[in-house]
Amino acid sequence: MKELSLWLRELGLMLRNGTDLGAALSILECQDFEASIRTMTSKMIEQAAIGATAEEVIADQAEAFPPVVRFALLSGRAGGRTPETLVALADALAQAADLGMDLGIVAPDVTAEMEGGSGHAPLVRLVNKLLWDAAQQEATEIHIHTSEGRDTTCVDLCIGGEWSEVAQLPGDLLGPICRRLCIMAGINWVLKQPALGTLRVGERDTDVRGAVQFLPGESEAEHEVRVTLGGRGVRGEE
Repeated sequence: MKELSLWLRELGLMLRNGTDLGAALSILECQDFEASIRTMTSKMIEQAAIGATAEEVIADQAEAFPPVVRFALLSGRAGGRTPETLVALADALAQAADLGMDLGIVAPDVTAEMEGGSGHAPLVRLVNKLLWDAAQQEATEIHIHTSEGRDTTCVDLCIGGEWSEVAQLPGDLLGPICRRLCIMAGINWVLKQPALGTLRVGERDTDVRGAVQFLPGESEAEHEVRVTLGGRGVRGEE
């Protein structure tokens, strides 16, 4: 349910920011979700391509989503608030998972997970780790950008007023990392305009909060993003 919660939240945020359903699902398909969820998303993309709505593609996945989710979406559609309903449902699923409730959701197919490809970069965990590590080092700002030769993604931290490079990642990760941070901050990167947003990782006293500044380049390889960390609780083990 934690994975489904994150999936619903990201879909809701993208739809709220004006992203087309098909494009939003294509982005989710490339995220680091379980193989069964990626397979489900692929089926949804095919349905969206022939005009199906968000409510319809989710309703067709009865084995993944509990009845309450599908019912709430129908109510949200009636009020024209599908994106907001998706985000609210994400919160509800996350809380149910914390309480140990299964809501009738079928467990993912372990065989499908084992056979699923591992080619997708673990973006969710990678970005969360970058944020947590920066907070633990008491950094005030994170700068993620391309190297001079545009073949490396550089991660710089500002600690005590001094900047230092803490990581060099493959160059092709820059775009996905920027998109992931934009999703977390509620920024519509599709517009390719400088934008600001806020993010939060964790809950209550174990969270990291920050302001995200997205600075788009001419291409994905030239994007950059700055995260100003604005708060941190006592973090438990990831």
